[in-house]
Amino acid sequence: MIIAEKLAAILKQAGHKVWLYESNKTWGSPTWREISVCITDRSDAFIYVCTACSLGSRGQELEAGYALDEPRVKPLVLIINGAMVPPELRGLNRENVRMTELKERLEGVVRNLPVTVKRIQRLERAVKAKATRAIS
Repeated sequence: MIIAEKLAAILKQAGHKVWLYESNKTWGSPTWREISVCITDRSDAFIYVCTACSLGSRGQELEAGYALDEPRVKPLVLIINGAMVPPELRGLNRENVRMTELKERLEGVVRNLPVTVKRIQRLERAVKAKATRAIS
């Protein structure tokens, strides 16, 4: 969770709204319902942090599923120290980060986030247009 907390702090400092379960949960609210609503209804981007421990995490798998099922949410995968990426996330926009350069790289990711989200949107439109032409 330390990496997610560092990322959240950098995002907040850059003026982004951040929802991190450990910091923002509503006590007494059904956990997975709250998480799914925050990802699908209140997020424009979803940053999936891949670490050595995250590959087998059922929670992160559910969170990624919520983000991937909502076309409006643009996912970005952060790979820490070359960690394995779940198969469903391998084709997505991703950034490799070494722990030794964590703060600097996270700041760079955050600085470029608006451009990255726009690039993902352009790629999605291009793929959709190409698929439409192929069907016609």
